[in-house]
Amino acid sequence: MSPEQARGLAVDKRTDIWAFGCVLYEMLTGRVAFAGETVPDVIARVLERAPEWSALPATTPGSIRRLLLRCLAKDPKERLRDIGDVRIELDATEEVLPGASDTAASAPAAIRSAATKWLPWIALAALAAGIGVREIWRSTVPVAVEENPLAHAQFTRLTAWDGTEGAAEISPDGRFVVFISDHERPFDLWRSQVGTGEFVNLTEHMPPRAGPGSILRSFGFSGDGAEIWLPLSGGERRMVVPMLMPLTGGTPRPFLGAGAAALSWSPDGERLVYMTISLDEGDSLSVADRTGTDARQIVAHQAKMHNHNPVWSPDGQWIYFARGMDPTDAMDVWRIRASGGAPERMTQQNAALNSLAPLDSRTLLYVARGKDWSGPWLWALDVETKVSRRVTMGVEQYSSVAASRDGRRVVATVANPTASLWRVPLRDPIADEDVSSRTHCPSPGRWRHASEARPCSTSPPAV
Repeated sequence: MSPEQARGLAVDKRTDIWAFGCVLYEMLTGRVAFAGETVPDVIARVLERAPEWSALPATTPGSIRRLLLRCLAKDPKERLRDIGDVRIELDATEEVLPGASDTAASAPAAIRSAATKWLPWIALAALAAGIGVREIWRSTVPVAVEENPLAHAQFTRLTAWDGTEGAAEISPDGRFVVFISDHERPFDLWRSQVGTGEFVNLTEHMPPRAGPGSILRSFGFSGDGAEIWLPLSGGERRMVVPMLMPLTGGTPRPFLGAGAAALSWSPDGERLVYMTISLDEGDSLSVADRTGTDARQIVAHQAKMHNHNPVWSPDGQWIYFARGMDPTDAMDVWRIRASGGAPERMTQQNAALNSLAPLDSRTLLYVARGKDWSGPWLWALDVETKVSRRVTMGVEQYSSVAASRDGRRVVATVANPTASLWRVPLRDPIADEDVSSRTHCPSPGRWRHASEARPCSTSPPAV
């Protein structure tokens, strides 16, 4: 992965030349050019370090060393312009640079002859590998999308707790973040003012909340950011009546009617869009005034059709939402005019997709799995061209994303999953958690039925 690709910037044929250089280096040395124990370690070396040039064989011609330098330059402008220039360097493997001693000049003639004979074929194999890297990149990041909207963002970790934090939402002015966490008990709603490092449990005197695994937005900020909406009882299936609670905490009050969920206020704070859940008839979308009155349905119920998590475009003209037949496997980004009309499909991913965050008039961030079920990753949609690109290049898995009203601040939850193996004693009733134990090497035949084993543990998202 070239440095510009690792940063999420635009790529061109010079990225192929970088990949060619990496493969050629490995063929000559028997080691990778940028080694690391983890993917982030490798990316850090790509961005900050040079390969170990001393690992090259002593008989490597000077022209090949120079070729590698120009292929593996960090700055694309310093690399070869065209892969055809490689042949010129390969044809010069026996040349001695004027006024300098070429390391290959002292090599036995047979070695130099072999280098001349085989290096063009090595280059051909390396070039094929480099093109493969580029094509994989193109399949994820269409060339029509010129820039990564997060390329120059400053990333700051908000939480570093043991346990689970997830489903984070950010206030319209970008000053506060609210998220779900099991920091003190099963799950509560927490508030933090960005940059202060201080956290407040907003629901410690209420029944525990559901975890952050719901595919629906289960809380968020009101239009002016002074209140937080949340369901009467946490959990996707139990979102009966939305409530409004002061941002500072306090007693919630009922808001809207039964079945309303995933509330979102318009940029001017004067209108409200929400979905109404119907397990039998599908979900509908409605627009009301900021107090929830004068509601008007803009997307009708349709059997088994899900319409999830609506959000407003920055100009208040459009409403974007996740739509599909299967919320865990077959969803896409759609939009509809706030005044109503025919919904318009914006993506063709047909994958698990349920978290949306507009950045500006042209860019919509969202979280979705890839078509190969990898991820979930963070994506950017160009709403003018309807082209999506993945904007994160590491192995981090994203579970939610939200943006401030001006799009200058984004909060996301990042998962770092790990799995553990557990064993339980064989007995007639299902074993309780207190008699199970973690093991790295269970003995064969210890399991009687999969349902009796405690599920693998997962280290949760961090905000």
